[in-house]
Amino acid sequence: GLPTAVSAQTPASVSFRTDVLPLLREHCVSCHGPTQQMNGLRLDRRSAALTGGTITVLIPGNSAASRLYLKLVGTQYGQQMPPSGRLSDHEIALVKNWIDQGAEWPDDLAGEAAARPPDLSATRLMDALRRGDRARFDQELQAQPSAATAAGHGGSTPLMYASLYGDVDAMRRLLQAGADPNAVNGTGTTAIMWSVGDIEKTRVLLDAGARVDARADDGRTPLIIASSQNGAARVVKLLLDRGAASTSAASNRTTALRQAAGAADPDVMRLLIEAGADVKADAAASLPPVLLAKCQACVDMLIPHADAQALSAALVAVARWGDAKAVRLLVDRGADVNARDADGRTALMLACNADVNAKTPAGQTAAGFAAIRGGPIAQELARAGARPVTVPPVEKGPSRLAPPAHVAVQRSLPLLQQSDVTFLRKAGCVSCHNNSLTAMTIALARKHNLNVDESVARGQVTRISTYLESWRDRVLRGLGIPGGHDTVSYILVGLGAEGHPSDPATDAMAYYLKLRQMPDGHWRIGTHRPPLEASDIQVTAVSLRALQLYAPLSQRAAYEASIQLAAD
Repeated sequence: GLPTAVSAQTPASVSFRTDVLPLLREHCVSCHGPTQQMNGLRLDRRSAALTGGTITVLIPGNSAASRLYLKLVGTQYGQQMPPSGRLSDHEIALVKNWIDQGAEWPDDLAGEAAARPPDLSATRLMDALRRGDRARFDQELQAQPSAATAAGHGGSTPLMYASLYGDVDAMRRLLQAGADPNAVNGTGTTAIMWSVGDIEKTRVLLDAGARVDARADDGRTPLIIASSQNGAARVVKLLLDRGAASTSAASNRTTALRQAAGAADPDVMRLLIEAGADVKADAAASLPPVLLAKCQACVDMLIPHADAQALSAALVAVARWGDAKAVRLLVDRGADVNARDADGRTALMLACNADVNAKTPAGQTAAGFAAIRGGPIAQELARAGARPVTVPPVEKGPSRLAPPAHVAVQRSLPLLQQSDVTFLRKAGCVSCHNNSLTAMTIALARKHNLNVDESVARGQVTRISTYLESWRDRVLRGLGIPGGHDTVSYILVGLGAEGHPSDPATDAMAYYLKLRQMPDGHWRIGTHRPPLEASDIQVTAVSLRALQLYAPLSQRAAYEASIQLAAD
């Protein structure tokens, strides 16, 4: 934290204009501005700063959960910012207090033109497409053909909605009516970026003149987006054949090859490598997901190009999963067994004589972690020479009779709801392990006639829905919310338990989820957080239920096929 004396010197009211904006311009905008947006983050525009890049970084009223502030004070979340050197305590205090006071950012300094109001005729056309109401679509387009060239909410167009919700015929009719295949919405997204889940829709747009290398504001291209989807080889080949650059990188440095590795799709990876993707540059980021997916064909394409640094980075990434085969492969190829992750932790492998007494910057050791859990790992570390760690005993209170189950549950509900609100406020994100489980629990408690605070419950559903809406455009470009499809599935099931109706944000999440389904019908676990996220079977079950609840209205049949494939 900041010294009390320094904080006390900070003005009671921080001005964005005179106190914060000069700091952003001097230290941040060169890397997070109009020319480049590292990690997808832009800090010269209010809306972009509040949206964040790959994660939310600015939470008004809560500096403790705002990465914008936390990156200034330490290395908990990677390299301390700015890279040129730490700001003064006074400057850091200004940023902290500005955030805690609500992150006021005047309109005249927002760095962007006011959004154009949505065209009502375009909005009606888009709503008909979303709902799968073909008769209404035909009627609206015939009554007002100019709607095809207008834009609705957020600058999105009817053609973009047809790419997402409609069919090839609807797209052709809009193009014939004058729709621009290269029109962009408020995030720089074009129709082809939403069409790459379907090869025929993508071909229609390319034939109509859609730019194959169009870039959204975060630098993502149609090829990068398509490569993140399972089973996308045909679309990827089409894009490459039409001139897509295999080496293009988004502002967070991700590439089509890295995205294909994340999907563990050897066919897409092979196409990209044959087209000239830089395997050596992408090896460090691409190895962990393919190792964890046990995609041997993918591993074989990457390993020959991985140097010692890439192998070591992959080692610390996969060691926590307990995959001895993957660890052995990396070590045998030359990975440093004492390599450290961003938190200073080593991938401890006794068979390779790793330092059993290595410490994190916080003074933690492998023996300390193991002693908390006990069992054979602690004993093995002791035999290898780890210094003993004393675990403080757990104090036990006086014995007493437990209350009846329904009484205990009723007592716990206010605490659970309070924790639910507190977590979302402090973390700035919706979690599967807290918010989604609480939503399910509250819905079940209500069903069994237990008392719940309905005001809190409604407020949380609104906050979760708002959070999903803030991610909608990014998710449609293949950038998952923190936790990826594992977390998306839980959020949708939690909202479903509370009876939240489908909307464009839940449509986007279901679309993202469907495109992460493996060809045989299952979903791979992406975030190992047992017991909630512990296996492919568990993730598949929750994902299946999420699609049952929130399949987009216009595409029920296609989603039913995905659901049946998973069930079989």
